[in-house]
This record gives sequence, C-alpha cells and structure tokens, in this order.
Amino acid sequence: MSEGLPDPRVVGHQYRKTARIWAVEMTREFTVNTLEGVMTGQVGDYLCMGVQGEMWPIKRDIFRSTYERVPKVRVNTAEEDRALRAKVQAVVKDYAEKHPGEITLPCEKHHRLPCRECDQEKRKELKAVE
Repeated sequence: MSEGLPDPRVVGHQYRKTARIWAVEMTREFTVNTLEGVMTGQVGDYLCMGVQGEMWPIKRDIFRSTYERVPKVRVNTAEEDRALRAKVQAVVKDYAEKHPGEITLPCEKHHRLPCRECDQEKRKELKAVE
C-alpha cells in the first residue's frame, strides 16, 4: 500500500463493472491514444473501446481475469416480434379464460389495463340486465 492512503479493502466497498465494452485481442504491437496519453500494447494484449468511444490497451491476463465474453444475441425482425407477441397473447388469454379472476387482461378494443371505457360499458350492460 502507498504511504498515507487508506486500504480500500478495509474502509471501502466492493464494486463490479457493469458497462459493456468492445475488445479485440491484438496480433501485433500497437500504439493507441488514451485519455491518459499515448500507450502501447504488445501481441496478445487487448485493445478495448468503452461506451464513449475511449480506447485503451489491457494486458491479456488482466483482461481475461476481469472480463467475460458476452454472447452474440440475434435480434428478431418486426414480423417475428408480431408473431411471438400474438402467440404469447393467445396463451395468456387461454389461461385467463380457464382460470377466471387470477389475472386481468387489457381490453381487446383499447389495449389498456384498466380500461375505464370498457368498464363503463360493462356497468351499463349490467344495469340494463337488472
């Protein structure tokens, strides 16, 4: 520890990184302009880019012990989203019909929950029946 500085392990708290970065393992020596000035990297080091476009090198062993790869995620097309939404809505509607009172669905006319307009219409219908 540096003289006169507090020990973060004693008086501090633990933190973990939450932002995602882009990184590439370099196959050649490189130089990069960082926020702290010009830095160099060696073969096998990682060149990283942060959320604001800032770049910096990280040694391979430090990088691998600090970061884990995020799996690539396939994004649905709008058509796939609509089809999936329709399937989910059908399953939920079927469940609601088989288990009355357990869940409340948005009205089909206005797609709102709760829907005052549909509730008022239902009240009028009930009063008319009485």
